[in-house]
Amino acid sequence: MGEQGQNADQIQGQLDRIRRYYDDWTAEQFEKTAEFTNRISFAGYTGGFATWILLKGFLSRAAMDWVGCLLLISLATFVGWNVFNMIWIASQRLQSLEQLRGLQGDAVRLRHIAIEADIRRRLYQLYLPAWITVVVVCIVTALIAFGVLLVSAAADLLELSV
Repeated sequence: MGEQGQNADQIQGQLDRIRRYYDDWTAEQFEKTAEFTNRISFAGYTGGFATWILLKGFLSRAAMDWVGCLLLISLATFVGWNVFNMIWIASQRLQSLEQLRGLQGDAVRLRHIAIEADIRRRLYQLYLPAWITVVVVCIVTALIAFGVLLVSAAADLLELSV
């Protein structure tokens, strides 16, 4: 192989490393965003349900029902997504263990790294649109619920009928 062939191999190797770095970085950012969203959601649901209970005496029956229904839709979507996600990741891990059977030494470690990178890449590529949809549903229903709470509380404070 000539010098040009070696240079081409080096360039290809560098491009592969850059691509793997970018894929890993993107998947890592997705995971961090999902974790942050889970923490914020937990705080939001805790505050939403607490506010709903505290304002129960000021809300009309219809407002109570709407707020409860919207918060439950939001929470059910959030919990359902996380349960589905945990099951999917566990199944991917089990499949990766099956692929490692029979390998020994460095081959196991290298194959494991490749499988983990593939799982993270698929999680990002396949689940990002679904995750965005879940986040939008959760946020929109929760914001509508908070809006109903706010309007109802303001109407009560101003002694208006809603």
